[in-house]
Amino acid sequence: MLKAGLVCLGDTMLVGHDIEHMELPKTSAGIPKVMQGSSFLRRLIKKEVELKGCMEGDVAAAQADLKHLRAEQLLTIRLPTLDFATESQSHSARNGFLDTTDKYLFYKLAQRCLTECSTAPAKFEALHRLGIRISITLGVLDHLSKGWGTQQANVEDLLPLPLFWVIKLDTEDWPQQCRAAIFHSEELWVRSLPGEAPDFAAFAASGHLAIVRDRTIGIGKDRMLHWEIVVMESCSTEDILYEMDRDPAGTKKSSLAAELSATILQCGRNSV
Repeated sequence: MLKAGLVCLGDTMLVGHDIEHMELPKTSAGIPKVMQGSSFLRRLIKKEVELKGCMEGDVAAAQADLKHLRAEQLLTIRLPTLDFATESQSHSARNGFLDTTDKYLFYKLAQRCLTECSTAPAKFEALHRLGIRISITLGVLDHLSKGWGTQQANVEDLLPLPLFWVIKLDTEDWPQQCRAAIFHSEELWVRSLPGEAPDFAAFAASGHLAIVRDRTIGIGKDRMLHWEIVVMESCSTEDILYEMDRDPAGTKKSSLAAELSATILQCGRNSV
């Protein structure tokens, strides 16, 4: 689902945009932020080279500069390597490079999607989790739009896929005691809602709201995505919060996005 979500992001953020000629980030004084790996990263973004065929030294030297790239540039680098997976020591620099790419990609994706009226959290991890949740949601939507998980007999009875998705936030990480956010799956924006009783009225009036009960289980290759999606319309804040906070399994556990975020960040730290 995460891979499918990244592909969807690529279709929205990259197709029709001249990312290859987007300048590498500079400081307010016009000084390039990307120094040692600038030439290599430019060639990689322009698809003049493939990561799997690059020299290990070039890959390792450019890794530290990944934190300066924009979300679009990181996504351009990541998409051609979604199926790259090896534990060979000869590819250790490439694996470290991709771990760091993922680390900053999801963080900067969340930064890009947050609206101007939303106050961003100070913790890197909070935005990183949000970026992963955005990507997984898009992957799930892509699969559902193609009839995944449904039987042909009842497809016509299903409600239209919602545009607005409620995302549960950790109030300890977000300013203004934000406990929820709204994600617009087509326009790719996220708005955090302040307070213990968020105001969902404007979004509920615009259409259906989707709320996810995450029951994902398993570890590694045995992990099985299990989302129960509740679609609500014209509902009160109390009803939405009840569905958002209700634990269908009767136990408290971390969400899939939180687990993946912790794993990716740990890999990123080990490879830097």
